[in-house]
Amino acid sequence: MLKHMCLVPYEWNHYYESSAIEVILKKEITCDQIFKKVTGIGIRVNSVTAHLHYWGDLPWMKKEKDRRYFPNPNEYFSVYMYCDSCEDR
Repeated sequence: MLKHMCLVPYEWNHYYESSAIEVILKKEITCDQIFKKVTGIGIRVNSVTAHLHYWGDLPWMKKEKDRRYFPNPNEYFSVYMYCDSCEDR
């Protein structure tokens, strides 16, 4: 089973556990989109909207109002997305 580490806003952790955040991510983002580095997919959790970007190869749900070019470790945490429908690439 393949897994992707994805950076998400800390604010999301106030509303849901990591396992629930994984489900939310997987409803909107596929492994194929991550491999193709599709950007811009937006997800809103309560009042925090984030869009899919990449920091190197790492998927990063960048907050809508974040103007940095890199994820601030005080504002994001990692969640694993497990992909059971795709082959190891």
